[in-house]
Amino acid sequence: MTLPQAPRDLYDVLEIAPDSDDAEVRRAYQKMARRFHPDIRPGDEEAERRFDEVSRAFEVLSDPDLRRRYDALRQQEGRQAAAWMARWSESEEVLAGGAGTWVRTARQVEIRSGVFPGGGGGEVPGSATPGLTRVEVELDFAEMVRGATRSFPLQRETRCAECEGSGRRGGSLCPRCAGRGAVVELERVRVRIPRGVEDGSRLRLVGKGAPLGPDRQGDLLMAVRVHPHPYFRRDGNDVHADLPLTLAEAILGADVDIPTVDGPVRVKIPPGTQGGRRIRLRGRGITPSGGEPGDHYCRVTIAVPENADAALRELLQRLNQPDPRRDLPKGAL
Repeated sequence: MTLPQAPRDLYDVLEIAPDSDDAEVRRAYQKMARRFHPDIRPGDEEAERRFDEVSRAFEVLSDPDLRRRYDALRQQEGRQAAAWMARWSESEEVLAGGAGTWVRTARQVEIRSGVFPGGGGGEVPGSATPGLTRVEVELDFAEMVRGATRSFPLQRETRCAECEGSGRRGGSLCPRCAGRGAVVELERVRVRIPRGVEDGSRLRLVGKGAPLGPDRQGDLLMAVRVHPHPYFRRDGNDVHADLPLTLAEAILGADVDIPTVDGPVRVKIPPGTQGGRRIRLRGRGITPSGGEPGDHYCRVTIAVPENADAALRELLQRLNQPDPRRDLPKGAL
């Protein structure tokens, strides 16, 4: 049998050394997938070819069993490993190993989906559940509040149109499906992530995972990671934050804008407000999809000037304020 043109060495495809660990393989794949992804370079046939090449390389090198077999053949003879990859890329071919014969079919493949520009993130290790695709999605705090959209590469297996699913054409194997009767095609899946999703949540989308066979798909399981915000802190659907006041605002009172996830809210601060006081803004927290909004809580802090000028020091010295420590315990207990 004449083999198809052999692809490049898989380590060369990902531009990594053969002794690279799993994390290096993953980083290299994500870097190169972003470079050649069809969403980034639409209509670029060479980029699409490289993207497919990178995806095949990652699928082998990220699977411990496949990588071990590939490395064994690669050490024996480079052409033998290349020939296997040319066969394996057709989704159902025989690997002639030293210990016997091993068959890999597309139905055994669990697609490990990456997250590409338009969405951040990385991968979650695959599951033994047939057809279950696991991905990790990263959101910033604002995306969590508003909801977000992400897209993923998805392989879908359909009946081969050239041989009508028989696997044969003209008395020989169908050249398109290599006798399988089915072909695997790549498409993009757009997923809407609901408002208010919590860090660590798992979202399952039925029928959006790896193929289980012709016109049958597994499920997509998304693990959500939400990056913390430098100012807002989430507690359930409530939001907490600090509200700095100047010494004058705390003593005299003031009208100030309090930042919330929906924008600033004007609030009247009463005279004599103490540091540590908590201000509650009802319904100004996070509103999850199909749920009730939480509240926004502010903890007042007093911003004391580090370098008081002479006028301020004189003014403070003239203040006739009772000793605030007069009621504290005196002496040892």
